[in-house]
Amino acid sequence: MNKDQEIQSLKKQLAWFNDFAECVQGDHRTYDTACEYADELEVEREGEDYSGSYSSVHDFINKHDLEDEANEKFGEGWEAENDIEQIQELVGDGFIVKALEPTNKREERIDDYIIIERT
Repeated sequence: MNKDQEIQSLKKQLAWFNDFAECVQGDHRTYDTACEYADELEVEREGEDYSGSYSSVHDFINKHDLEDEANEKFGEGWEAENDIEQIQELVGDGFIVKALEPTNKREERIDDYIIIERT
């Protein structure tokens, strides 16, 4: 992570904590509901974050409850053809979808070989 990316990450974290604190102080909500509130505001500001590791397009869709979006984009009864391309189509331009290139025996056994990073 370069310095600019680190600064952006810290700004996002600060915004989330400010939202959390505002919620707790203003509404006297519980920790869990204040976290949910701050998460919702972050999604409104930044968009949904799909960053992470996945084993397939179906794994990605299940984790983010995107069945309807996949059916709309690929058609009812669609089949997985190219996990990386199909995930990229679902997440759009704000993310990079790539395959983990194993560098050792341990990484060769990793199931979640598809990596999504926010740009």
